[in-house]
Amino acid sequence: RGRSGMAAAFGSGSASEAKSEGWVRPVDPKPLPAPPASSGAQYEIDRDARVVRVDFSESSSLSAEEREYIFCCMERDDLTLILKGFQNGMDSRLWTWRYMLARNGDLVYSKFKAFSRTHKPPAASVTSKGVPKARTAVVGGQRTAGSRPSDPSSPSHQSYREAGWRTLRLSEFDAYLKMRQSALDEQEQRNRRQVADGGREASSSSSSSSSSSSSS
Repeated sequence: RGRSGMAAAFGSGSASEAKSEGWVRPVDPKPLPAPPASSGAQYEIDRDARVVRVDFSESSSLSAEEREYIFCCMERDDLTLILKGFQNGMDSRLWTWRYMLARNGDLVYSKFKAFSRTHKPPAASVTSKGVPKARTAVVGGQRTAGSRPSDPSSPSHQSYREAGWRTLRLSEFDAYLKMRQSALDEQEQRNRRQVADGGREASSSSSSSSSSSSSS
């Protein structure tokens, strides 16, 4: 059935047979874009396989027409674009973090959902007559009635409300990395001061003990 349906869809059977099998003939693809008339690159176009090969090895720069043609091919989903020599002229300066921020700092790096935390009072249990029940506690083996304040920071008393999506630009991500590194450096300095203070206290205690032993 599959073969007969495919054959009908591609023209070897009748139209009624193709319709009965549920096959639909695909729409013919658009013609391949024509390369620029004046260009230093070499173009090789395979129209049967719908493959476009462009060689920029002998070209020192891209013209506006060449850029437009490359972008047009990249936006098409019915062809394959193969570029050669496209990375010519790129050096280590273009791969630095500073250059990327200067050129692409406003580009969105990622997006994420944000939530706001709210506190909700605990649900009070009531009697059959609608009167709130008194809480009981066991003190010294005796059960006593009373009320105990609830902890608002308890997870059972918190709720989270979605606040929408947030975007993170590349420049904002860079600022986050710097703030994080600054916090880590401060934490490391505090740890070093605590270790140094602990060492001085231990040395002082040892000196005091030695002085006491000598005097006795």
